[in-house]
Amino acid sequence: MAPPQLPLDGGPDAPNLAPVSVGIVDFPEDVTAFELADLDAVGATRRLLQAGAAPATDARARAELADLAQRHSGLHELSLPLLTGSTGPVAPLVGGVRLATLAQLRPEALRRSALAAEHEAAGARLVPAGGGWLDVAHHGEVEAEEVALRLSVGVRDAGTTGLFRLDGPAASSVLAAALGKPAAARLAALEVGELVVVATPHASAPVVVARPAEATWLLRTEPADTDAVDERLVAARFDGPDSASVHVSSVGESLPGIVLAGPLAEPCLVELAGPAPAPGTVASLVEGSSFELGLLWCYTVAGRDLFELRVPAGRAAAAWRAVVSVARDRQGRPVGALAWESVAASRTAGGVVAGG
Repeated sequence: MAPPQLPLDGGPDAPNLAPVSVGIVDFPEDVTAFELADLDAVGATRRLLQAGAAPATDARARAELADLAQRHSGLHELSLPLLTGSTGPVAPLVGGVRLATLAQLRPEALRRSALAAEHEAAGARLVPAGGGWLDVAHHGEVEAEEVALRLSVGVRDAGTTGLFRLDGPAASSVLAAALGKPAAARLAALEVGELVVVATPHASAPVVVARPAEATWLLRTEPADTDAVDERLVAARFDGPDSASVHVSSVGESLPGIVLAGPLAEPCLVELAGPAPAPGTVASLVEGSSFELGLLWCYTVAGRDLFELRVPAGRAAAAWRAVVSVARDRQGRPVGALAWESVAASRTAGGVVAGG
């Protein structure tokens, strides 16, 4: 079932009920666990029953059972028999003790882009390069791919970057308090449809703040800074006098990111989504474009203009294919595809964790 979309016109109290994959764990038994973000206990119960009512032969069904049982303490009575295979007509279908063990493991801080699988499915061969990972499946060597990026267009999977949405009349005050005084003055001057790249002592890299609507703000962070900035936002919201008028939600996995750079990046976007925004601006992509319901913004880092698409979950893979296809057509050869945070692998007890 595709997750519900996240339109920007939702009210400040609108819940985010989208089940979103943010982590993948590959165990020796070929069990794959998806960490889900779901605050709706009713929906969780329904999916738990649906997963338990059919043979749980696929990884997603097993993962939903494990994750839902663990996230919702109120489902303990229902989920424990399913997970342990102890009672009920569906008990033999859900993996028994192995699934129960999987539910208890749940590694912390797993972050893997939803687009990582798309790189691999397309035959990508990823090698370490420049602090990230470079796709050399097309040209066969790092140097050739780097030339493709420099002379044409490079595509970066930004699916693991943090993205926070703030709604409400006091949202700008919460942002200023979270990021610190150096950023406050620049945020105060930000108009609707604009964005700004600001440095903050609370993050290791500059953050991007966009204002797509009057009372809606978006804050983009690099993966390493996401947790720290999240804590700052929570503290600023509850310490401020107008905390009740601000709603803060993490939407980084509901709106996965794709970054384009290089001299052909803008022509590619024009072909796919219409006129590209000017540097320092953010635009909503209208219905009928290749990325309807998404966002497109342009910002400058280290003298380079970067175009970033934020596409609703469930459409990110199609958006990636469209971008790469157009880029290949324009330059007459495969795109230099940068897959940075999405495929770093590290060892943990019980299996290999792919994360950023």
